[in-house]
Amino acid sequence: MKWLAIILTAMFTGAKLAGAIAWSWWLVMLPAIIVFGGPAVMVVLLLIIGAVISLALMIKGFNHAVWEGFKEGWNENANSKHDD
Repeated sequence: MKWLAIILTAMFTGAKLAGAIAWSWWLVMLPAIIVFGGPAVMVVLLLIIGAVISLALMIKGFNHAVWEGFKEGWNENANSKHDD
């Protein structure tokens, strides 16, 4: 499928440069944007999410007390499921 996007983008670019079509460059590059843009957007989103989580942990401080509180809450939830 990537080869089709490359061929279509090359054809549309040639036609645009030759003046055969009066499309905007967004339409000319649309096949490449569709094929290669999706994974690029996912990578950028994952980097942003990772940066936000890292920043939150640096600001909040992921110290021993926070970890112990998390473990206690987790254990309470796990124990409540088995108290039938």
